[in-house]
Amino acid sequence: MTSNTVYSVLHVDDHRLFRKGIAQLVGDDPNFYLAGGASNAREGIRLTEELNPDVVLMDLNMGKMGGIEALTELRIRGVTATVIIFTASSNESDVLAAMKAGANGFLLKDCEPEDLMEKLYLAATGKKVLSDELVPILTHALREKKFSPFLL
Repeated sequence: MTSNTVYSVLHVDDHRLFRKGIAQLVGDDPNFYLAGGASNAREGIRLTEELNPDVVLMDLNMGKMGGIEALTELRIRGVTATVIIFTASSNESDVLAAMKAGANGFLLKDCEPEDLMEKLYLAATGKKVLSDELVPILTHALREKKFSPFLL
């Protein structure tokens, strides 16, 4: 999983401890560097436009404005960065809302560090990423016609 390209990551999360952990993980991987960190969605939008990162790792629930609202705002503004929603929620409505808003992936925070870095690499190279536990949720949504496969 090593390439000649080094991808920039912006992490948006309201939990400082979590931001520090992600900063360490990203900093230890030769494929990535941490472009910045934001403690709320508004700051994340500003830094995404300012820093133009390859990948934005965005928390779902951050107080006044959440990750899906921030993602929607980024897409309205024409930002094409890869945005991964990174959360503890495996709620079907959250997953579907994120995908409909233009997320490039949806990862759960309880994943192994190695799995996160592998998924970040896949996302940075243009692949859609999803925590394995979420595949049945999307499959169910497709079967129930709650979601269009053309949004993926």
